[in-house]
Amino acid sequence: MHSDVRAFARNHGAPLGIFIALALLMTWPLALNFTAAVPGDGVDNTGHMWNMWWLKYALLHGQNPFSTRMIFYPEGVSLWLHTLNLFNFLISLPFQMLFGLIVAYNAAIIFALATGGYTAYLLAVDVTDDRRAALVAGVIYGFSGYVLAQVIGHHNLMAVQWLPVVVLALRRVTRGGGRLWIGVAALALWFNLLCDWQYFLFAMIWGGWYALTVFWERRSLRAVAPVGAALALGALLALPMAIPTAMVAAQTPQADTGEAYRLDHSADLLDFAIPSQLHPVWGSLSERWQSYKPNMTIQNKTAYLGFIAVGLAVIGVRRKEGHFWLISALVFAVLALGPHLQVGGVGTGIPLPAALLYNLPLINVSRVPLRFVVLALLALAMLAALGTRQILARFPQPARRNALLAGLVGLIALENLTMPYPLSPIYIAPIYAEMGGDGEQYAILDAPFYRRTSFIHMFYQAVHEKPLVEGHLSRKQANQLETQLPLIRAFAHARPAPDIIGQDYLDIASSVFSYFNIRYILLHSDGGALRYSEMLEFAQAAADGNPPQEQGSSVVYPDARRASTLRRTMGLVELQPSGSALIYEVVPPETPLPFLGIGDGWSYPEAQADGSVQRTVEREADLIVYSAEPRDVVLELHVAPQQSGRLYITRNGADLTAWVLDAGRNILSTPLHVDAGETRFTLIPETTGALAVELVDLANAPMTP
Repeated sequence: MHSDVRAFARNHGAPLGIFIALALLMTWPLALNFTAAVPGDGVDNTGHMWNMWWLKYALLHGQNPFSTRMIFYPEGVSLWLHTLNLFNFLISLPFQMLFGLIVAYNAAIIFALATGGYTAYLLAVDVTDDRRAALVAGVIYGFSGYVLAQVIGHHNLMAVQWLPVVVLALRRVTRGGGRLWIGVAALALWFNLLCDWQYFLFAMIWGGWYALTVFWERRSLRAVAPVGAALALGALLALPMAIPTAMVAAQTPQADTGEAYRLDHSADLLDFAIPSQLHPVWGSLSERWQSYKPNMTIQNKTAYLGFIAVGLAVIGVRRKEGHFWLISALVFAVLALGPHLQVGGVGTGIPLPAALLYNLPLINVSRVPLRFVVLALLALAMLAALGTRQILARFPQPARRNALLAGLVGLIALENLTMPYPLSPIYIAPIYAEMGGDGEQYAILDAPFYRRTSFIHMFYQAVHEKPLVEGHLSRKQANQLETQLPLIRAFAHARPAPDIIGQDYLDIASSVFSYFNIRYILLHSDGGALRYSEMLEFAQAAADGNPPQEQGSSVVYPDARRASTLRRTMGLVELQPSGSALIYEVVPPETPLPFLGIGDGWSYPEAQADGSVQRTVEREADLIVYSAEPRDVVLELHVAPQQSGRLYITRNGADLTAWVLDAGRNILSTPLHVDAGETRFTLIPETTGALAVELVDLANAPMTP
């Protein structure tokens, strides 16, 4: 009994302990700042922290985790296309419940790094039957430049621990492992899905590649059948998530997935030989060497294989059993190069297999070919383990073997060293805790809505738990209020939002915010909102002229495209805010005014030479009137058809008004009755070409004597 415990501790506990120690080393000084800072640039990492909070919130409140009204308020948004990373959430939930969100996020990082090395170690034990050599494989894979770069903010992509389990289980099923290993393979595929859709696809592609090699070697479909069964069962487990995701994807415009985008996000041939920019010694050199990718973040351009790993792999490939791993490493390295070969930022025009792969269904939703390098690294790690086994076999003395092993592990760790890891201190303005403690229901507008600011504002939601007008997801989504209301658009982008609506924003500001129950407007200096003076005037008008509070806001976040701009220190990070926020409390008007919104069917607003703004209507377009109470109003329209025609206004399909239009400018008006709430009117032109609309305005109907 005791011998079994000692053997388990030696074979599993000791390697896992080494990987935990390496995780703490590579992310140092995270251990010193575990409750006050998170690794990364303060952008994507805060977005993933919001994921963790939202999933806990949905779980505790019995809500669907794949749909929320807590962002993109009031309409809400589907989260099926968003990278939620359910697995990291499940792992971190106990930490979140006991110690809070920051500790949970950091614990998930240490867990992912340590288990990534450990599962690669288990696979290498199966490949080499040598636990010492397997330890080298775990370090090469789990602490590669690629994986450590993902810690900057790609919480989903650092979770590489289930890919080796899939590979291991598929090896076992072809060696008579039976139903147990088929189930393990399918479950590991599903866990990859919970980490990231791309890794699930990568694992399925690996399974297909492995089945092909097994068939080539044995010339038997029967030998391949267990692999097919495991992949089919894994696909079946994925269906409950795959079907709704596909349905939402079919209705959502997909941006940034074309060949040009993929080419930008492919590995350059030199990327395989350039160390991570996070390295404390030669990172600055790497930054210069990778100057051909000035706009790519470190996460999306780190594909370093490691010279020591490659050297060990060269030794390992001499054995026949290494041939499969060599070919596998080459196959997935070529896929990481994307649709066309690039060398030093120069396109060669040479087409590569990925150009065909990305034309296949499902795979074409993947946007970053470079990420295939994770499988190339896994195959390389197995080759390196085979090479290490051969080297260690030359030293029969245990002391020398262990010393050589320690030296190899140390050199590989040194080659990929990222200490001190860049950290983002988390500062939360006191106002958010006050909002969270008031027990009332209302929404908040944090401005502006930039990607870099939206994620941190979403993180603040974990403190106040109020709906946010803004939001940012993995796939860009339209914001209803921003689209419909130019006033909200001005706050979103911290700049003027000229449009065809003629109402004075200062007059309607308090009515707009009160109607949607938006109680607080926070203007943040870190997004540049305070430079737009008119926005301050709009917020002041919504607050009925009352002055704002001013509090320290978030820190200044660095540029993750260059390691030299990241915040790095070997000790404790400072928690002082470097920005500020003006906080306006909305005062509901005594007599709320109705206001206009732009519905569906309109072109984008276009500035004209005379300074005016114009939108066009092709077939029909909606105007929305929001009113806190039933009102009689007068709608005024300035339209300019190219030729004479007619214009109809309908409500719920019933004609209300029709006008005969002359060519050129027409000024039209009609009385309308609007109910409390949202009333939609549809404009239907019968004109040659699109109808140009220069102005829509709303006024109270005159009182009848």
